[in-house]
Amino acid sequence: MKAFLFTLVFGAQLAFGCSPSDILAAAAPLPWHHGLDFDDVERRLLTSEVKTIRPIGEHLNEMGKAYTGDAEVFFIELADGTRGIAKPEDELWSSIAERSAYQLCREVGLKLMAPTVIRAFPELGNRAGSFQLYVDSPFNQKRRSDRKKALALISKKDQSDLILFQFLLGRWDVHPENILIDASGAPLLHDVEEIHFLQQIKYGDFPYIRRFLHKNGIRKRPFDFSRFPFEEEKQLTHGDQIGPTFLNYFTLQTIGNLLAKYQKGFFPEGRLRYVLWDQSVWIYWPRKNQSPLHTTEFSQATLSAFSSLNYEILAQKLPAPFSERHHRFILERRDQILNASKTGAIFP
Repeated sequence: MKAFLFTLVFGAQLAFGCSPSDILAAAAPLPWHHGLDFDDVERRLLTSEVKTIRPIGEHLNEMGKAYTGDAEVFFIELADGTRGIAKPEDELWSSIAERSAYQLCREVGLKLMAPTVIRAFPELGNRAGSFQLYVDSPFNQKRRSDRKKALALISKKDQSDLILFQFLLGRWDVHPENILIDASGAPLLHDVEEIHFLQQIKYGDFPYIRRFLHKNGIRKRPFDFSRFPFEEEKQLTHGDQIGPTFLNYFTLQTIGNLLAKYQKGFFPEGRLRYVLWDQSVWIYWPRKNQSPLHTTEFSQATLSAFSSLNYEILAQKLPAPFSERHHRFILERRDQILNASKTGAIFP
């Protein structure tokens, strides 16, 4: 095989005056976004007629990939040949997160999310939901060997941008199946609905999530915009402390769900860490077998794009139900990234 490749490259060099690097580059897979007109793809996703529609599981099974999700997800081919993934909802929630994250990704000049629109299909009961350009991958992210191969292909800039953009968004459910990698090594984020949840975080650590709202759903005073009191963290070290501690904040069902997580070992060393702030419980939310989002290498282009963000841009790209608090916390995380870059390595 090596002899054949040498003959092919050397022969092409003689015949066409191309260098070996030119030949090998031409044979390399192109990233999913190469030459892609994002605006045109959005238009087609919104307006083109449906050719075929079927559950995503059927499509993935044909490719030898198992689908274990429990949500309604459909693989749709449009009449113009565009393929997409539709996720209809009874009430828009995850779709808004997906669309908003995509818009913010474009705003900062990154190509980490595929074109995403919100569309309703008569074939799916006219329920609206996200409709995202389908991108193929030769890798099965459920297989460790495939994940290792895929991660080795990601460029230095994409590796850094992946970490920083997810941190900026407030993404905390980071696992391999939520990051697709194409044959060229170009990554693609999807399933980002957890960015709806408010969080407080220090760069390089896991976040404190306001995962559960006050059970009465009533605020007696305005939101607290003071600094989050990390130093006032409390800890529970026994499951039987959860009910009495959170009874005034959570419903019995929520307490039961939290206790189940504790009993399954979700909290390292049996320590449930939390902060009481702004009439809410903010729970430290580690991820088993994962590391916090952190890098010491930063792209100057990405830092410059992040620097240009402001409240007005965020309000446009992340509309309701995202709130002023979401926008404020994004800018706080942005500032943490900029501060961390001062002692990191900067590349173009």
